[in-house]
Amino acid sequence: MKRIIKSIIALLTVGLFSFGVYYWFVINSDGTDQIKYIEPEIAFKSFSDIIKHPYLNGKVVYVDFWHTGCRPCLEAFQYLPELKEKFKGYDNLAFLYLGKDRSVPGEKFRWKQMIEKKNLTGTHYFMTNEKYDAIWSETVNDTTIMKAFPHYLIVDNVGHVINNNAPRPGDESLINVLTNTLIK
Repeated sequence: MKRIIKSIIALLTVGLFSFGVYYWFVINSDGTDQIKYIEPEIAFKSFSDIIKHPYLNGKVVYVDFWHTGCRPCLEAFQYLPELKEKFKGYDNLAFLYLGKDRSVPGEKFRWKQMIEKKNLTGTHYFMTNEKYDAIWSETVNDTTIMKAFPHYLIVDNVGHVINNNAPRPGDESLINVLTNTLIK
């Protein structure tokens, strides 16, 4: 009986240690060549600061507000590979994902884990609830648009929000909207 208890304790210890190491690697991930994180988040005081980041500056940016518990957000991700493929030759188009904290312990870990699991190529920024409110006010600034997820924006190459309620991935009109924005 003591052997069984010792074996269980040893397995639990190894499991917890392994998860701790995995957690540390995920939370400290710098991303890949295709997945870029804008960190530390506190260095960026506003949306204008974010959009001036070297990954995004001077580009048309398709912005995706999302969080890990939003089923429509996660369902929309399935349309992104095809959308990105259609715009493959456009180096002046960037994808920015603004992930929101849900005030759930470990949320940033789940956020990074989801990005890598879904292979969300593009640039990523993790927002606190306060930062989300500030960014929403700065970018959408329209009381007729409900503050909800998912939500999309299009920013022109000089950093101005030109569409504060852009079509979702999978919506055929998005291709025309992005194409028209890119050729201006």
